[in-house]
Amino acid sequence: MASSVTTEDLKAFHAMDRDLYKRLVVDSGRDLFTCMHVISLWIFLEEIGYPNIVEKLLRMNDAVVNFILNEAIRCLDCLKSVTPPIPVVNIPDLPLTQELMGNKAIRLSLVYQYRDDALTRVKQTVKDVFVRAFDDIVQEAVRAGKKL
Repeated sequence: MASSVTTEDLKAFHAMDRDLYKRLVVDSGRDLFTCMHVISLWIFLEEIGYPNIVEKLLRMNDAVVNFILNEAIRCLDCLKSVTPPIPVVNIPDLPLTQELMGNKAIRLSLVYQYRDDALTRVKQTVKDVFVRAFDDIVQEAVRAGKKL
């Protein structure tokens, strides 16, 4: 069954996600598909109780955003692993992300508890939404020399 949601509708609905994606891939030169997966993970985290991640990141400087992006990549790597992360005591393993969340506890072990649902939702969002919603930004990045 075909979706009645147009690409323009997706782009309008995901305007903030698009702004952040453009900043990451065009302005900072980060990997096109990794950034789609990371933004999808951030949206998933928003849905499980860590609000306004994308909105908060848009107000931060590029250096901080890139450090938090690296923590999100660690989360994705953790989710892809069949082995749960080793819990770290009294030291946040996602310190900048936790600070972004107003010091609300967030750890790799907590994210891993949602592993199956998170992986499914992240992949589905990238495939069904972001490939369409970010298509023009991908083309802009490719024209600027970024490889697929």
